[in-house]
Amino acid sequence: IDTDNTNDGNIDFSTNTINAEGNGTDSLTLTSGGGTITMGGIVGGTAALDSFTVNADALTIAANITTDNGLIDINAPVTISGTTVAINSGSGTGNIEFSSTIDASEIRTKNLDILSGTGTVTISGNVGASARFQTFDINNVSGNTGAITLSGDIGAGTGGSGSIAIGNSSVGSITFAGDVYKTNGSATYDAAAFVMSGTDPIFSANESDTIRFNTGNITLATVSDLTIRTTDTGAGDSSAIIVQGDIAGTSDGSTTTVTMNAGTGTVAVAGMGTDIGNVTLDGSGGITLNGSITTSGGNIDINDATTLGADSTLTTANGTVDFASTIDGAKNFDISSGSGSVNIVGDIGAGTALTTLDINATGGSGAIEINDVGTSSAAGVTGLTRLGTTASTGTFTMDGTNYNFGGGFTIGPNYTMTSNPSSFTTVGDVNFLGTVQVDGTFSIDSGGGDITIAGNITSTGEDEIISLTDGTAGDASGTITLGGTVSASNITLVGDSGIVLSGDITSNNTGSAGAIAFTGPITLADTSSDSVTIDADQHANTTVTFNSTATVNAATSGGQSLIIDTDAGAIAMQGSIGGSTALN
Repeated sequence: IDTDNTNDGNIDFSTNTINAEGNGTDSLTLTSGGGTITMGGIVGGTAALDSFTVNADALTIAANITTDNGLIDINAPVTISGTTVAINSGSGTGNIEFSSTIDASEIRTKNLDILSGTGTVTISGNVGASARFQTFDINNVSGNTGAITLSGDIGAGTGGSGSIAIGNSSVGSITFAGDVYKTNGSATYDAAAFVMSGTDPIFSANESDTIRFNTGNITLATVSDLTIRTTDTGAGDSSAIIVQGDIAGTSDGSTTTVTMNAGTGTVAVAGMGTDIGNVTLDGSGGITLNGSITTSGGNIDINDATTLGADSTLTTANGTVDFASTIDGAKNFDISSGSGSVNIVGDIGAGTALTTLDINATGGSGAIEINDVGTSSAAGVTGLTRLGTTASTGTFTMDGTNYNFGGGFTIGPNYTMTSNPSSFTTVGDVNFLGTVQVDGTFSIDSGGGDITIAGNITSTGEDEIISLTDGTAGDASGTITLGGTVSASNITLVGDSGIVLSGDITSNNTGSAGAIAFTGPITLADTSSDSVTIDADQHANTTVTFNSTATVNAATSGGQSLIIDTDAGAIAMQGSIGGSTALN
């Protein structure tokens, strides 16, 4: 039907239905030139058309349009006037193409479903720009697998479309070539792959809504920053952002930022990598990491309580890593920041212990600052923890008071206490790879593991307390190895299977009596000086005690010397000296 040569060119089917003689036997093409077309009745309801084509200045659709696996090609701005309208090309290869915009006739009262079977869906114009839909769905029903291309925006300028469900897990791909995808309801996007070719795409909803990207990975265009937020209007704690697939750039060396903000709701993300710049995640209801994040020098900022839903590694190529709250989850967790700093403000594993924890465990010059690990009664990490390494050059600061590691820990290179007590508890080996500076009370209970401190242990004042114990006195299970000197007011060393001394032990308190006490067999290490001095004469009443198991032997026969220096303080030598290997 062609009215291109008539005065007004309008075509009006009012409430008339249109059917083929038999399914797929007839096609319909409507051309109105400068006129409008109104489809008031059902098209292909009892006998689907072979194809349906419209060329017009405007098209109004009030009821369903169906083809028998044939093309639906609409070349006109579309207004949906029916309450619920389905545009359906069958289960086969019939494509559905809209060359212009699609709007509702009234705001949030109309529902549009587009179903293309294995055929593709292409919408070249904006959707809901003039009047938004109540619901807007494309191939969200199982069996519809055709790829979807959205070249325009959804809901831009109208307060957002209503609820959206685009795709299902069998859809090959969804391409977003627009910039704004705004809903006034929840939005679910589901496909094997997502391509975002628009400039800085923004997916937004309100604070009671959910935005989901199910199944597939997301590929961002070059220098195309991604924003997903549920903070447009309203307030509530039921909003959520869920991204099941990984997010990646295009491998051309430029970076794209990723920002997700769920307001008072939750954020759950999988992995990110390949030319990713800064990453910012906000959601006071909680953040869940279900994969690893790698940036190309960008910073990672996670601003709310975090749960590890899977083993995760954060790698920034010299960008910073900041957690504004807690980290929990029975998973392996690694951070590698190069020269970028790492700052974890909240407790680690206080709610649910991590399996392992590594922060710059293979090197890096970035400063590391953490709070408590676990609680006073429960480990925050059940396996091994490695914080820094001998190859690290950045500062290391612990702001908490409880450091309860379940499976041993390594800290390097150097450790400086703050004014808070540092109480380390574990069931495993303990390694400090450099020096330790004590400000207050420094205690380690290794639960039967070995304790090794490679460098000197120094104090910021004269009232510091150092207590190193294997935690299981009498079962000969742990060894303490000190690679340098030790200086504090009170020093207690308990190593049931051995204590190795490489440098002098000094009680430096001049204002009140200190104490130095040893439990466990002592070996004087083979060093360049081959001499250890126990210096307790800074105060007249400072004592030195070698308990009954604290035998003293040289590393090599006749090779090492022991000097004990006190003022008036008592010296108690309850174990043998040189019984196994004579001193010098």
